[in-house]
Amino acid sequence: MALFKCGECQGVVSSLAPRCPHCGAPKPMRTIQAVQTTTVRRRPSHGKYVLYVLAGLCTFFYVFLREPIISGSSNKEPVLSKRQIVLRDVTVSSEEKVDKFGFMNISVTIGNPTDYKIKNIKIECTDKSNTFAELKKNNNIVYDYLDDHQKLRVKDLEMGMAHPQRSYTMCKMIGFDFRD
Repeated sequence: MALFKCGECQGVVSSLAPRCPHCGAPKPMRTIQAVQTTTVRRRPSHGKYVLYVLAGLCTFFYVFLREPIISGSSNKEPVLSKRQIVLRDVTVSSEEKVDKFGFMNISVTIGNPTDYKIKNIKIECTDKSNTFAELKKNNNIVYDYLDDHQKLRVKDLEMGMAHPQRSYTMCKMIGFDFRD
């Protein structure tokens, strides 16, 4: 279908119309000039491109940044140094006594299940309240040797003044030296 100008009224008429819709004239007798039509161009839509970028980012995240589902191949334990092994495995248990003046003495049992011999063990005891808040930290050093696969019992280490709101005390090993 093409659009033409009517020979009588110069109105726009379809080539399929039997007469002019403006003036009612029958089909024009002479050659009719074609009317130029203007096309309205829309701005390009960026939605499609945004969708492609988001799909690419999701794919990248899924392939490269997610944790692996297969647990057997990539979940290897990190290699620990001798010092890290000893700090991880040595156990410290304590019994505390507070005298009538408020000084705290602890008896400590240190267990060494590792294959390493250690000495000069630094103990840190933390007073905690019944709400598990840390109140005070005390440090002490046990100047003794502890062989591999042995336990050491140390009595009456003086840890200074006990905090008045103290509920219990937790002790742990925070440092040591290797014994040659």
